[in-house]
Amino acid sequence: CITTMSEQALLAPKANGKVQALDEDGPWGLPSIMLGLGLAFLAMLLVEFDLSPISSKFTCALLGGVLIGTAAGLRYLFNGRLLGISGIYGGLIKCRDGTDWRAIFVLGLLLGGAILRSSLPSAYYPLPASFPKSKMIIGGVLVGAGTTLGNGCTSGHGIMGLSRFSIRSLAYVCAFMVSGALTATYLESATATRNELNKAPNFTVVLEFGVKVLCGALLGAGVILLSAKALRGMRSKLALVVELGTGMLFALGLGVSGMLSPLAVASFLDLRSWDPALMLVMGGGIGIALPIIHLLAMPRIRQQQAPLVIFFRHYMSAEDDDQPVNVASFDVPTNQEIDSKLLTGAVLFGMGWGMSGICPGPGLVNLCLPPEQIGPILAYVVAMSLAMLVTEAARICLSVWALSGVAT
Repeated sequence: CITTMSEQALLAPKANGKVQALDEDGPWGLPSIMLGLGLAFLAMLLVEFDLSPISSKFTCALLGGVLIGTAAGLRYLFNGRLLGISGIYGGLIKCRDGTDWRAIFVLGLLLGGAILRSSLPSAYYPLPASFPKSKMIIGGVLVGAGTTLGNGCTSGHGIMGLSRFSIRSLAYVCAFMVSGALTATYLESATATRNELNKAPNFTVVLEFGVKVLCGALLGAGVILLSAKALRGMRSKLALVVELGTGMLFALGLGVSGMLSPLAVASFLDLRSWDPALMLVMGGGIGIALPIIHLLAMPRIRQQQAPLVIFFRHYMSAEDDDQPVNVASFDVPTNQEIDSKLLTGAVLFGMGWGMSGICPGPGLVNLCLPPEQIGPILAYVVAMSLAMLVTEAARICLSVWALSGVAT
């Protein structure tokens, strides 16, 4: 999750004393394609297409990754913002700019979690009573500190970073995967998180639910694009609808993929009990986010066009050229430096992830567990939040101290 963007797309050049009009509509064919795909999936469900022959934890992991990648890619294309859970949530609790859309996105995560609890309760995997709460607290502290130092987690660096071909994100992902695997293997996290009271999910039911979600997401995206064209004055509100919808879709993708289960994550990281299923989550996410970014968003960035939904513009006359132009643009990070802060953050994040089996997104969505099962998750989220705040405060203090030292 990249919380500080070093550069954004350039504003439109001036021509004849005015800012050139940007292409704010995008292709009419795009909403039609999304609506068509959504209707095709809906028709498949209505004719009761049998998914049981292809149902497995591997296909569910892949489909969950597709849902996550769809949320990340569409959010970038529609609103121009990179999807990184630790950056969104961390920015919210640190009161950074954009508290409105950050809060709406986090609300979408929680609404998605509530839908999972009522419609797909098997997506949740409560920890056994024997699992030490201290591990969750330490894991939360390490994840909070690591994501703050490294500006990201599995979504921001893993899905969006790798989809953008970021060398910095590649280094972060490699570092936290090694750190997480070593920690989970040493602590035998797969054994520690196993709860014999939990029932194995019905993967046919999970797959059918995931296809319904994908159908709804495509139909919703098409409707939002058509509404953005027809109701241009409502685009700021539609942009918040995008935040809410992509937050929900991300949460539902986590549920379908198995990422809400600490056991599934620990089994992927613990080399003594290695389960490769979750590889398909990142593969499915990148497989969707990458073409959306490079085939649909990047051409708009190169042509200095705004995102498809969020758009604000006013013109300047020749006599008031000094007035700022308010144009929504895409987040375009250009920092490719691989420094000690990045790698330290990655190692800390990996240790916390391997210890607890939880990263920021699943931690927040798991807050929708029943009250009698929420204790360890609540301890994790509180510890993660405090670590984010303390690490950020320490970083600011060190920066001020360094600057004052240079000044003297």
